[in-house]
Amino acid sequence: MREAKAELHLLPGRRRWVNTITQYVVALGGAAVIGAIALIFFYLLWVVAPIFAGASVDDGSTYHLDVSHPVRLDVNESDEIGLVFDGSGQVEFLDLASGTKRSGGGFDLQHDISKVKPVYPEGTRYAVLSNDGELNFLQASYPISFDGDERTIGAEIDYLFSDQWLDIGQVRDFDVHFADSTLSVAYIDRRRLVLERYTDAEPEFDLDIPRTRDLELERSYDRIIFGPRGQTIYLVSADGGVAVLEVTRSGNLSLLHHRQLVPERVRLMALEPLLGRYSLLAADDQGKITQWFVVRGDFGVTLEPVRQFQLPVPATHIIPEPRRKGFATLDAQGGLHLFYTTSHRELADHATVAGAAHAVISPRSDLLLLATPEGVLESFELHNEHPEISFSALWSKVWYEGYKEPV
Repeated sequence: MREAKAELHLLPGRRRWVNTITQYVVALGGAAVIGAIALIFFYLLWVVAPIFAGASVDDGSTYHLDVSHPVRLDVNESDEIGLVFDGSGQVEFLDLASGTKRSGGGFDLQHDISKVKPVYPEGTRYAVLSNDGELNFLQASYPISFDGDERTIGAEIDYLFSDQWLDIGQVRDFDVHFADSTLSVAYIDRRRLVLERYTDAEPEFDLDIPRTRDLELERSYDRIIFGPRGQTIYLVSADGGVAVLEVTRSGNLSLLHHRQLVPERVRLMALEPLLGRYSLLAADDQGKITQWFVVRGDFGVTLEPVRQFQLPVPATHIIPEPRRKGFATLDAQGGLHLFYTTSHRELADHATVAGAAHAVISPRSDLLLLATPEGVLESFELHNEHPEISFSALWSKVWYEGYKEPV
C-alpha cells in the first residue's frame, strides 16, 4: 500500500489533477443520479397523492337577492356570474365576486313563471313555463372582451327563437330536447302524453307548425324526462312507477319497459337524470339513493338497479354534476352530501341552510349555489378533483352505462 501511495505521489502533477477531478466528478454524478431519483419519486407522490385525497366542502358567500320566489339557478362556465329565474318572471344576473346585481343584463318575461328547465342537451338554453300554461325558450350568453390586458365578461339573455309563447295548457310536467334543427317538446297531463316536434327550427326565427303525437296512457304520471339523444322518454309517477318509451325518427311512441323504482309503501322523494341521461337517480324516504341503468339485453330494454347509496336522512333534492357522473343531495335538515357513481362512494358532507328551494352545481363542479324560498343565495366551494378513484374501482369490476354487466 505504501508503495502504491508512493508511486501515486511520484506521478506527474497533471496526472494527479486529472485523477482528483475524475474522483469528484464521479462522486457528483452519483449524487445527481440519486437526487434525480428522489425528485422523480417526490413528483410522483405529489401527483398521485391528491388522487386519493378526499373531497371537501367549504362555506362561500351569502347573497341577498331581490326576488320573491326563485325557481331556477345557474352558473356560467367560469364561476363568475350567477343566473336567477324568479317566479314573477324576472331574470337577473349576479356578480358572484361582489355579490351585486348586474345592471343592464336582466330580463322581464312579463309572465309569472311556474317552471324553468334546461333545454337538453345545451346548458345555456332554458324552457320557461308560465302560470298560464304557455311555453317559451331563452338563450343565455357570456361574451368576453379585452381592452388591452383588461378582461371583461358580459351577461346577456334573450329569446332563443322569438317572442313566441306556445300554449301547451296546464300540464303536470314537460321536457325539451333541441338538436340537429329539431325541437322536441314533450308534456304530460295525468294520462295524456303529447310530443310536438318542430323541424327546421333555427335560433332567432319563428317556429313552424309542429308534428304532434298524442298518446293516452294506462296510468297517470307526474314527471317526464327525455332520455339519451331524445330517442327515449322516461315517465315517472309519484308512487315510483316508471315507464320507458321509445321515440322513433318519425315521432311515434312505443312502450319499451315499465317497473317500480321503489318498493311498496316506500315513497319516492326525488328523481333526476345523470349526465347523458342513460341512468336515473331515485331517492326514497328510507334514505336510499338508487342508480338505475337502461340496459339493452336479449329480451329488449329494461331498467336495472345498479348501485345504491345510503343517507342518514332522506334526500329532498338531487343535484347532478353537469359534466361528470357525480351528484350532490340535500335533505330537509340542510345536510349536503357529495357522491360519485362509478367509484360508488360518498365523498364529503357539509351542513347548509335547511329548506332549500333550488340548488345547482357549476360546470366546473367546484361551486354549488343554493337558494332559499326567501331569496337568500348561499354558495359553497367544492374541492373534488378525482372523484372517480376508489380502491373498489381500481381492483373490482365496475358497471358502466351502456354495458349489460360489470366489466
